Amino acid sequence: FVTRFIDLDGLTCILNFLKTMDYETTESQIHTSLIGCIKALMNNSQGRAHVLAHSESINIIAQSLATENIKTKVAVLEIMGAVCLVPGGHKKILEAMLHYQKFACERTRFQ
Repeated sequence: FVTRFIDLDGLTCILNFLKTMDYETTESQIHTSLIGCIKALMNNSQGRAHVLAHSESINIIAQSLATENIKTKVAVLEIMGAVCLVPGGHKKILEAMLHYQKFACERTRFQ
């Protein structure tokens, strides 16, 4: 299933949707489910490699921290924590937090 999902460019579809969704969708179960899909990909070695190889994936996932939905935030933080465990992961997460700082118009990275 994961191989077919990757071959059909499913990750890009999810990331594009996350990047362009409106406020109402951000606060819905759809958002939580999409983050759950990415989390499931991260639990598979092939899926994890594909997520990490995508140039914008971690930044787009980090944008989901802007939601008010605690369940979604927790899932995002679990994904980001898993990224920290792979070589070069800390750097990707720090870059994603800098991206989020600009995205959320925050003065400091961990405001």
